[in-house]
Amino acid sequence: MTVPVYVAIPVYNGARTIHQTLSNVLNQTYKDFQILVYDDGSTDRTAQIVGQLIAKDSRVTLLNGDQNVGRGAARNRLLEAAQDGIIAWQDADDSWNPSKLETQLAFFESFEGQGINPATSVMISTFNRAVTRNDKEFVTKHTPPESYDAAYVFSEAYNKCPFQLQATFGLASVYLNAGGFDENLNWSEDFDIALRILTHGSRIISHPAERALATYHHSLAGAKGDSVEKSQKVLRDRHREFARASGVDIDELFTKRQLNYLFNIYLNNKNYIKALSITMAPFIEAGDEKAHLMSRNILAVIRSLVQEGLAEKAQGALARAAQDDGEE
Repeated sequence: MTVPVYVAIPVYNGARTIHQTLSNVLNQTYKDFQILVYDDGSTDRTAQIVGQLIAKDSRVTLLNGDQNVGRGAARNRLLEAAQDGIIAWQDADDSWNPSKLETQLAFFESFEGQGINPATSVMISTFNRAVTRNDKEFVTKHTPPESYDAAYVFSEAYNKCPFQLQATFGLASVYLNAGGFDENLNWSEDFDIALRILTHGSRIISHPAERALATYHHSLAGAKGDSVEKSQKVLRDRHREFARASGVDIDELFTKRQLNYLFNIYLNNKNYIKALSITMAPFIEAGDEKAHLMSRNILAVIRSLVQEGLAEKAQGALARAAQDDGEE
């Protein structure tokens, strides 16, 4: 099966990192590919930097967006441009192992011999997740499960190894047949597209590579609690029937995921009162008087810390109270 390979990179105001990311991709051991960069209405020097690389390497193409349309729409523009081939997603601030494309292409070309239909399958390989805390970077390796099915996506284990697009590889038509990306969804698009690929009869194939083939940098910068809440409500309503058919109570699932994730967003934004309110919400809603009283007392302490300018102590106290690190 001989089809073109496209590396698709949506970017918005990525002048600080786009040169390094493109250089990393261009240094792949496999060389026969095209890079499609969709500039989503950047207001910085992103376009100029990409233009400089285009002058040096004809494999790079810049698609200019007239205005900022958001992540989902940007990805759909790239899908349209790559619809005749394989698409390998990359973000403007992440990196790949030098053999990423070569390794994944070899596995992809073995699909038919394994009884896997490449026209209805997309793979996800082992990847690294990098998180920076207090100026220190912590990297964890994530290997996809043996069976990447609906039961797994709906499980709590998915939080630790999501459908990270930077580690995927497959025909663009698989995404297009699933309806592409929701252009109104501004968070958790990995969860949404993974489920829609499965609901449309396609498969997600696990590729447990010995080494991580991609590294993505997890950050809550720019995340807004209210927009995340809206996105998660859309996802809960959209996938309720599929979840029920898979034996999953999606409302209970999202309550856990949403509370943990929103806690970390509000904490990151230094909205300590809201972070604590999110944490105590289940106890208050359950009518637990003792928990309600405890939450009021803790809120008073945190409010005092904030008012006295001791925000870092407040943040540390809340961080220690978190049950996990809020991974998607």
